Amino acid sequence: MAAATTHRSLLVRRSAAQALASNDAVSRVLQRELISLPLRPSLLDAGIGWLAQGAPADASAALALRGLGNTHRALFEGARDASEPLRLWREGLATAWAAARLARELELDPRIAATAGLLHRLGELRVLAALAIAEREAGARLDAPSRAGLCAEHGGQAATRMFAAWNIAPRAASAAVSWRNAPAHGRPPGDAAVVYVGHLLASRVLSPEFPAPGLESAVEFDFGIGPELLVPDPAAEERLQAMLDQAG
Repeated sequence: MAAATTHRSLLVRRSAAQALASNDAVSRVLQRELISLPLRPSLLDAGIGWLAQGAPADASAALALRGLGNTHRALFEGARDASEPLRLWREGLATAWAAARLARELELDPRIAATAGLLHRLGELRVLAALAIAEREAGARLDAPSRAGLCAEHGGQAATRMFAAWNIAPRAASAAVSWRNAPAHGRPPGDAAVVYVGHLLASRVLSPEFPAPGLESAVEFDFGIGPELLVPDPAAEERLQAMLDQAG
């Protein structure tokens, strides 16, 4: 009995040591991957401008989709099989579209809203894409808490470096970084607020299985944005889904 207990204890310690070694190996490759930044994608401005206009089905679409495709490839280089970065990319596209639509209604700058919305999860996306490469090279798969910890540790710095390298307008970069804190600033709604609300609206479309009861009243309380701007619009959501099919 004592021998069996000792054997199990040794196995647990060996497993923990192996997990720690794997985490260290992944972390080393991750640090290397985050040092090198992808170049600013060509036609990025065309893609952002198209989203700011509501992704119209006109002559501007082809050039815009090329720009968004270039951005997608730049961010996913070497990590094309990673599902979580892809989810965040689609969330960014949907948030950009919804935030720009809301900005037009509130007489804010839809281009700033589209830029910040598209890139509002850029730090996490960059870390997760690099992490997919690191895990593959190290031959290890981190658990969810470890992955979340690395995103929290490196995401902010990764986003700041990417914004600088890609010459993102400071106003848009500020909104992309501060959107989570928008409710603390209240009224009147600004750039970060439309990204925050755009994120909520995008989540409603992308994840209808997770309803958000009270969304309209909470947004009106925090920002003074009337519920008439938040009512689901099937025609608009159909256009959003069409855009995601093209660019996501």
